Amino acid sequence: MDILYQGRKIEKVCKDQSYRIKKHGATRAKSIEARVDELEDVENLEQMRSFPQARCHELKGDRKGTLAVDLDGPYRLVFEPAN
Repeated sequence: MDILYQGRKIEKVCKDQSYRIKKHGATRAKSIEARVDELEDVENLEQMRSFPQARCHELKGDRKGTLAVDLDGPYRLVFEPAN
């Protein structure tokens, strides 16, 4: 799947390992990398549901229309499908 980033900062977090570790620590950086790799590898979001560790789920309330995947602890990567 193609990933479009909302800004340069989030793109740098997702693509630059040393920056990711500096900003989020080694454990979370590893989780971010894994989730971004999984998102890049799938053909559609329905396939993300097959990764139990990611726990891809739709959000509610003012975040309706966005999805999230788990990282570590209470942290998650929130994204919006393009179509």
